[in-house]
Formats: sequence, C-alpha cells, structure tokens
Amino acid sequence: MLLILRGFLFLFLLYHILVTVLWYGFLGGNSQQIFALLRDGLWILLLIVYFFVEIKSFAIYWKNWKNLRYIFLALLGISLFFSYIQEKSFYDMFVGFKYGFYYIFIFLSATFLGHGLAKQGTKKIIIEQDDKLKKFLDFFVWTLVSIVAFWFVWQGAKILFPNFFFEIGYGPLNDFQFGTNPPLYYLTWFGGTLRWQGIFSGPNNYGYFLVVFLPLIIHYFKFSINSLKEIFIQKTNLISLFVYIVWFSAIIMTLSRSAILGTIAVLFLINIGRWKRHWKVGIWILIAVILGVLGLSLLKETSTLAHITAKFSSISYVLKQPLWYGLWSSWPAIHHNGNILPENYFIQLLIDIGLLGFALFIGRYILLSKKIKKLISWEYWWKYITVLSIWRIALLLMWIFLHVFEDSMVNYSFFSLFGIIAWYIFSFKKWA
Repeated sequence: MLLILRGFLFLFLLYHILVTVLWYGFLGGNSQQIFALLRDGLWILLLIVYFFVEIKSFAIYWKNWKNLRYIFLALLGISLFFSYIQEKSFYDMFVGFKYGFYYIFIFLSATFLGHGLAKQGTKKIIIEQDDKLKKFLDFFVWTLVSIVAFWFVWQGAKILFPNFFFEIGYGPLNDFQFGTNPPLYYLTWFGGTLRWQGIFSGPNNYGYFLVVFLPLIIHYFKFSINSLKEIFIQKTNLISLFVYIVWFSAIIMTLSRSAILGTIAVLFLINIGRWKRHWKVGIWILIAVILGVLGLSLLKETSTLAHITAKFSSISYVLKQPLWYGLWSSWPAIHHNGNILPENYFIQLLIDIGLLGFALFIGRYILLSKKIKKLISWEYWWKYITVLSIWRIALLLMWIFLHVFEDSMVNYSFFSLFGIIAWYIFSFKKWA
C-alpha cells in the first residue's frame, strides 16, 4: 500500500504540470475539470479496493473516532440542505463541497489507510511496520525537498526560455483567470513584481504548501550553529543548511504575506522555549518582521487595498443573512456564478454554510484537536504528530488572510500523511 501511496504522491505534486502540459498544451484546455475528476476518482477507487482488502477489520476501525465522522456527515448534510433551500444547483453543491470540505474527507479516509498499516501482532511484526513507515517518511521528506529544489530550476527556465513554456501550455505574465492558460509568472499587480509559484497554480498556493510542511522539514533536518567551523565539518549540518536556504528562499519569493506570517507562527511555536529565554531579542526580531510585512504590503499596494476592501465588505453579507447563502456562494465561486470575495476563510464559511454550519465546523476542529493531543506521547511517532499539528495552529492565522484549501495538491499530500500517521499512533496507543 505504501508503494501505491508513493505513486499518488508524485501524482499530487506534479498535478499542475500534468494539467498544464497535457490539457492546455496538447488538448486546448477545454473541460479541464476532467483531470481533477480522474485524480479524485483514483483516490476513491483506492479506498474502495482497500475496503474489500480490509473488510474483516473495518468494523473495528469504524468503532473508533465515530464522533469526528458523524460531525463531518452532519456538516455535509446541513450544508447541502441549506444549499438546496437556496435553490443551489447540484454543480454548485458539488464544487462547494470540493473546495470547502473535501480536505476533511481526505484526512478521514487516510485514517482508514493508516488502520491497515497498524495491525496488532507480534513485536517483530510491529517493528517491521515501523520500519516500513519510517522508510516511507524518509522518501516523502526527500521528495518534498527535491521538488522544491527542482522548482528553482523550473522557475529559472521560464525566464530563460519563455517561448518554450508558451508552447507547452503556459500563458503570458498575469494573475489567475479561470479557464485560461496558467500564467508563466504571477505578478503582484499588472506590470508589477514577479512572484514565484513553483509548479503550483499560484504563489499563495505554493506558500501554503511550504508552510504546511515547514515544521516537518525543521524536525527532520537538524541544524546546529554552535560554531562556524562545525557548520562546514558536519555533513548533516551542511545538508540541513542547504535545505533551509532552499525552503526559506522559496517562501520569500512567493511574496505571500500569509505564508510569511504562517512561517513566523511555525518558527515561534517550534522555538517557544528559546523565545522565553531570549525575549528581548525576540521582540526586536518581531519588530523587524512586522516592518518587513508592512514593506511587502506597500510593494503590493494595489493587492493590499483590494484585500482589505474585500474583507470588510464581505462582513456585511454575514450580517444581512447570518443563517446561510448556500455552498459555492463566495470565493472561489467568483470564477463561476458567485460574486462575493471575502479573502478570509472564516468569513467564507459563514457566508456559505451560516452560523450553524460554522459551529459544526469549529466543533469538529476542537474535537480533532483533543484527539490529536492524546496521541502526543507515543515514543518515536509523537514527534511527527506534534510537528504536523503545529501547522494547524499556523493555519488559524493564515485563514484570516487567505482561502487556503482550494489547492488539492497540498490537501492530498498533507492530509493523507497526517491521517495515516495519526491513526497509526492511535492504534498502538489503544493496544498499549
């Protein structure tokens, strides 16, 4: 199963290039949703096949974490009901679910895959399972680093050979426009500064990806600066230094304020002990970061004003109709039938599913946090669940400034890993 997941990982991370080259470059770009449906269909097919493989132990799996599944089903049911009352089409409800809640489904379904990995058995079997998952994590982390490093080459090639990339499906320098060829480079505004998006559909999505996995990267690549000599003598230090330079440079080059703020949150949480000991230095660093974000906001003046206007104007929609508007009423629905752009994930939920749906969403988040908290005590694996959970806190900050769940490349790669490890740890704690 882990071998199949490796194949899925490559599919998830190379999805944008595949769509751009195959669909826009060779097939003209009509009905590009077919690729997304094929990808999602493959994931569901994997779950169906795995269900029949593990059908004898499915009842055991289903008895655990039932409340999370019930809340998700209630959230889905209420959202569809509200949307139906608002006379939303089936298409609106389907796409609204995909962009609003499909990442929750990925996480929950991945826990079933983790259930298959964490089978009770002899000590030898458990050690073998541990080794397999550790090797998969090694492969996963190095794949992430390799692809981020490759993205620098890819971005540089776009500058040097723009005509080649135009021929294989990319469009001119611009911002995202639904249904058109993805831009060769994104700009802070028309005629503005270049923003790096790697091989994602946009720089904010790329920034979201980089922040998602930053805690895992910092945990995996240890770095010590006790002495300058030590940096260049120790091989592990040199590797870690290279990875940090690549990763943080990529974050900065996205020019994404939400990604930078998310990065600050991650670094603070990982080094919270150091901040307490050196709080004066921490204050100066915080001031410098705030000035940097303000400077970036001035660089992106047009974008900044648009974001602020969108946030405040969208609050009026919630006040006018606090119960619901129905799925696919606000961003990213503006690329189709919608006209509300809140630039805030919390407000987006309030607009689409109303106060009751939002309460269920928050309840699910709190319940999941309690479940995860109980897992942070299991020898080797607790470190991974901890670093993956740190991102969830940074996410609360990013939600204020951005809609971050539209990119399925990130959702699949992160939430599938998160779900597998969470259930793997849960299973062993249950047996202990």
